[in-house]
Amino acid sequence: MKYFIGIVFIIFAYIFSIYFLYSDLLFYSIFIYLIGVAGILLSSKKTIYKLITIVVPIILWIPIIWLIFQVAIYLDKTHQKIDLIVSEKYNGYVIIVNGVPCAKPFPRLKERDQLEIPNSGVILNKQYADINETWYNYYGKSSNGQRFKIYPSWTRKSMRKKSKDEDILEVHSMGRSGLSLMVGDSLYKFTITTMYIGNTLTEEFYNSLNGTERQHQVIDSLLERCLLGK
Repeated sequence: MKYFIGIVFIIFAYIFSIYFLYSDLLFYSIFIYLIGVAGILLSSKKTIYKLITIVVPIILWIPIIWLIFQVAIYLDKTHQKIDLIVSEKYNGYVIIVNGVPCAKPFPRLKERDQLEIPNSGVILNKQYADINETWYNYYGKSSNGQRFKIYPSWTRKSMRKKSKDEDILEVHSMGRSGLSLMVGDSLYKFTITTMYIGNTLTEEFYNSLNGTERQHQVIDSLLERCLLGK
């Protein structure tokens, strides 16, 4: 009986950890798991069964989380799915202005919007894209047109195999803010998604949390031309 109660607690710890994956409550799933472990260790099952029941869930946790997220992304028809593409030499802020009604739709590939970031680092997005409700993939693009995957620096993974003449691109930070703009007699409100992508953290990164002054001038210019139909 103790063995099966332990299994129930371990299953509950799994569900709890998935549901509160991005919450401070995630830590409590460890305590729930340990209660399950205690139940299993106090049971009369053979030691080999106890070890398998305790160790296998730990080994499978990351693959199961990854699989759940892949299924969730595939089935999600509500939130925007974005492939964000930058030049392999890019180093600076990327600013996406969301909810711009006159913005041109992006090309799509496998049901994902393809956002190829220009040299200015600024792009207009027709959809309202909340930073917590948008599925991002990040890619660098080499001079011959080949894509390579970029990962956020907080994942602590290699972006790609680093050769002697290549630097690794990373997504170093991400944030969200609001923007209001009066054009003519109309007041428009947008959300701004900001991220820093590059292989080094420049002085620009430390001095500005929301992009450079030049980029904000580009935003004002792009929005004015777009909203006024210029």
